[in-house]
Amino acid sequence: PEAAMLLGALQDFRPHVWINVHSGMEALFMPYDHVANIPHGPGSDAMMSILRRLNAAHCGGRCAVGSGGKSVGYLAHGTATDYIYQELKVPIVFTWEIYGDQRAHVNDCFRMFNPVSPDAYENLVANWAAAFFTFFRLAPSHPDIPQPEIRGGAPAIV
Repeated sequence: PEAAMLLGALQDFRPHVWINVHSGMEALFMPYDHVANIPHGPGSDAMMSILRRLNAAHCGGRCAVGSGGKSVGYLAHGTATDYIYQELKVPIVFTWEIYGDQRAHVNDCFRMFNPVSPDAYENLVANWAAAFFTFFRLAPSHPDIPQPEIRGGAPAIV
């Protein structure tokens, strides 16, 4: 039922952006997850540019950037990222993998996916919250994102 509710909300709202936040590694992904390549064209180029800039500003250049299908070492079929991009035609679709401790023991799932100290947690949250504001400044560079109308010196809500 949750998937059907989310699909209905997406169809009704018709967003311009979908960002799926995960942990498990440091990566910034765009479609596709089910094949080892990315879409072609100006929209795809703009998504890649946005991800590279986010990587430089918020991941210190450490994040893998590109398609999930090419970067993680396996193909993932039926992901929200691919469905929302391909079927719902949302122009900006990302998966942000914001944390991963690759040194964690295979049996220490919590540490593998979560910072363990309060300071590390606070720093992670502050960094990726700031990344959303960086993204908000970069999103209008995408050719398929409507530009706000300017009325009286301020953007109008359209």
